[in-house]
Amino acid sequence: MRHVGPVPISDSVILANAQTKAGQQTTRTALGQDVRNLYATGYFTNVHVAQEDVEGGVKVLFTVQGKAKIKEILVKGSEKIKASKIRKEMELKVGEPLDERKVVLAQKKVEEYYEKAGFEQATIRYDISIDQQTGQGVVTFNISEGPRVAIIDITFTGNDHFSKAKLQKQMKTKRKWWLSWIVRTNVMKKEQWQDDLESLRDFYRNEGYIDIVIKDVKFDHINPNQMYVRMTLVEGKQYQVGHLDIRGNQLFPSAGIRGDLKMTEGKTFGPKALDKDIEAIRDFYGAKGYIDAQVVPVKQANVETGRMDIVYEIVEGDISYLSKVSIRGNTKTKDKVIRRELAVKPGDVFNMVKVKRSKERLENMGYFSKVNTIAEPTDVPGHKDLAVEVEEQRTGQLVFGAGFSSVDSLVGFAEVSQGNFDLFNPPFFTGGGQKARFRVQMGTMRQDYILSFTEPWFMDRRLALGFDLFRSESQYLSSIYTERRTGFDMHLTKELMPFVSGRIQYGYQVVDIVDVESTAPQVFQDEKGERSESSVIGTITRDTRDSVFLTTRGNKTEFSVQAAGGPLKGQTDIYKLELRSQQYFPIPFTWPTLDKKHVLLLAGGSGVVDSYGDNSRVPLFNRFFLGGPNNLRGFRFRDVSPKVGNLNTPGNGPGAYNPDEPVGGGTYGWGTIEYTIPVIEKIRFAVFYDIGFVNQDAFDYSVGGYNDDFGFGVRLDLPIGPIRFDYGIPITTDGYNSRGGRFNFNIGYQF
Repeated sequence: MRHVGPVPISDSVILANAQTKAGQQTTRTALGQDVRNLYATGYFTNVHVAQEDVEGGVKVLFTVQGKAKIKEILVKGSEKIKASKIRKEMELKVGEPLDERKVVLAQKKVEEYYEKAGFEQATIRYDISIDQQTGQGVVTFNISEGPRVAIIDITFTGNDHFSKAKLQKQMKTKRKWWLSWIVRTNVMKKEQWQDDLESLRDFYRNEGYIDIVIKDVKFDHINPNQMYVRMTLVEGKQYQVGHLDIRGNQLFPSAGIRGDLKMTEGKTFGPKALDKDIEAIRDFYGAKGYIDAQVVPVKQANVETGRMDIVYEIVEGDISYLSKVSIRGNTKTKDKVIRRELAVKPGDVFNMVKVKRSKERLENMGYFSKVNTIAEPTDVPGHKDLAVEVEEQRTGQLVFGAGFSSVDSLVGFAEVSQGNFDLFNPPFFTGGGQKARFRVQMGTMRQDYILSFTEPWFMDRRLALGFDLFRSESQYLSSIYTERRTGFDMHLTKELMPFVSGRIQYGYQVVDIVDVESTAPQVFQDEKGERSESSVIGTITRDTRDSVFLTTRGNKTEFSVQAAGGPLKGQTDIYKLELRSQQYFPIPFTWPTLDKKHVLLLAGGSGVVDSYGDNSRVPLFNRFFLGGPNNLRGFRFRDVSPKVGNLNTPGNGPGAYNPDEPVGGGTYGWGTIEYTIPVIEKIRFAVFYDIGFVNQDAFDYSVGGYNDDFGFGVRLDLPIGPIRFDYGIPITTDGYNSRGGRFNFNIGYQF
């Protein structure tokens, strides 16, 4: 072993990376591999091997030149961006081998960082200085920042058919606006700019302007820190579909195939629409088992007439049947958990549309980071196997956190959950497709303990069976008593039709009203102590929302019926009916700087509760209240309700009547109109109007005592979850509520 320069590692480590050993035969191939292995360690700049004939064999000499180690990383010329921020962008560390390839990579990362910050003219050069005696090197980055350049506007000429705002919306690079200092979209980023140009071309082509040309782009610097971008377009002629023909189809008539096509004669021609129609023809055949059908579009453009003739050439192939399904890659998840989500089974026609639907189901389970479905040939003509390949991901979570809301104040929580639970697979309890969760939540105004379990395929049917055990203590419901609940429920849920599910639930709980103030009105004194409830609840839900957290379109409507007591026993005899609905409308208007839709929400609900049998009243915990962050946001939580005198109010003598303590009612109605506007990515602004009433008696829909409010708010889509801030201002009150505004803070967008 011979070293030139610094010695980065010992000879023993070098020999450990070489195949050549003393006393063994050696070849040129083996020596070449040794050289490659030593280079691969990353410690050497040069490696040379030579052999010399000696008595009894050969002598092998490795000559290695070690890389210097990084002693220091210097950043010079960074005046507008701190050197510490620049170093964070590099993947260089003091003490590691000095690899010039990594230095070049660090240089590119710094260039990209400056580009994103708006310094399009910044130049970065590096210099490496090595002390051969010590084997240490200094890497110096010399930066010439130049001015930070903001794009004042992006203008177009030749755009005869589309507005400036419409074209700007296709681009990620934006003009300067009042929040540019946060989102940094008004700076020139070279790679993004090329993507923007291609996005403009794609937009025009999909609108039928196939011959679009971006003729010229000028960057007009009006001063060192500002510029205009001016683009010249030649749109060309818009193409419509002319003659459309289908050829090669022997098994199915053309009329049946054409029925699935969207881009027909007279419609605007576009590449994206063409791809969708090709996929539609493949799905037409794939749904019938012809999974090898090929579709080739032949296009003929007529520049004079602006017509695009299309011929779909089809090679139908033979029908295929499914022989067997194999599952691969699942080390934790049981085969049956995957197979039960498949919409195809052996012996069926190989329906490729159902295979795609099966793939989507598996992806939506959340168990796998990747799902592939592959049709594999077999030795039997006309038969194929289906291979389902999955890559599993973590499905368990252990979460700790703390939060604050305007209702229950400061709260801390811990939760452990497993989305792929298996009750009968100790000691890891994973792989069965069940769901389990245990949550502890404690705060200044509440304590909650919840254990939940769900088997989504009860008795191997698409029928979800679950149960919940719970214990809670709530002080935020009222200022004059505390409510404790202990109980359980069992429930069955089944999909009745697309987007519609039904749920039946039996629950038993004991509600204990404690710490009632001695001077509280009699209605609260009567509620003091324990009361059991045994009830059945039936619920029908229709849910077509596009997202649970940030909904932009769709509807959720829920109707429930509850019956407690009677043959179910318990100390509570009541029935309750409740209907709630939310409808979301995307509004086709966007900020010129942000491609996000405005959303209009219409929401509302109504409910009735009453006692029956020997019970003359509905318990406090079953009555309706409004007010707070989820309905009437201009009023205190649960403050919209019939009220009784609170004898503990300061300044009032014994027996004085002060109607400000809510007791709940037997009928309520509530409605909301909310309009949200995107401000920047992950932030939306909201304006709203709420109206509602709560009346004492069941089925009393008189609205003379209604309350309403208006207000504004902010919606944040953060990694910890969606958060909303609202400020509501009462307009009309029932005479017992304050007209002052209310601030509400809560997690979640939905009502």
